[in-house]
Amino acid sequence: MIVTCPACDTRYNLADSQLGATGRTIQCMKCQYSWFQTPATLPSKKESGEDLAEKVPLAPENNESASATAEASASGSDKPKGGISMALPQPVLIGLAVLILALIALVVTLLVANPFAPNVPAGYRAIDVFEGERVGETLNGIVLTQVERKIIKDGDISVLIFTGKVTNTGTLAIDLPEIRVQLLDRKGVELDFWPAQVPVASLEAGASADWSARFLEPDLERISEYRAFFHSDNN
Repeated sequence: MIVTCPACDTRYNLADSQLGATGRTIQCMKCQYSWFQTPATLPSKKESGEDLAEKVPLAPENNESASATAEASASGSDKPKGGISMALPQPVLIGLAVLILALIALVVTLLVANPFAPNVPAGYRAIDVFEGERVGETLNGIVLTQVERKIIKDGDISVLIFTGKVTNTGTLAIDLPEIRVQLLDRKGVELDFWPAQVPVASLEAGASADWSARFLEPDLERISEYRAFFHSDNN
């Protein structure tokens, strides 16, 4: 008769004599599950002399069943006791793989994207990193205007660049004081400063000049604001 393990569905071909007259407890060779198996036809108690508590390990039904058992044992048993498979369906695995690839592509796109790079030389990347700003000052009729900033990267080196114009709005020529750019954190504490480069030392009435200041490897994570101002020994 054909006997099927209730736990893992492995099938065995047994002779009635192996089960005895009234059946016996048997054990699956694959999953070690034990159960009481009765023969196809139960005889009377007088005809039975079998010990019901005896466990008899079973041989597989045929070569195909034995091969399947060996493969399951070698792979760590794909199906746990009780016959419930924990493997995910193939469509679910494919969907997860597509989602992971999409996330990787999104991260790469965000890293390579360059939305703040107008007028930046090829190979450089401009980044706007400031939440607020303090710009412009007036001193004796000279003013700072058109202050702009950008960050350029060449390899591993970051350069924070400030540019602007200084204009003499007065009626007389005037010597230019030092123009300084100051970097501040969220609390307004100075992180760094640097004097700007101006190509002229004085300005005629109504004249303007361009200026620039550069910071190498600035601490971008801490910078929140900047300030462009005139500096003298008195302040």
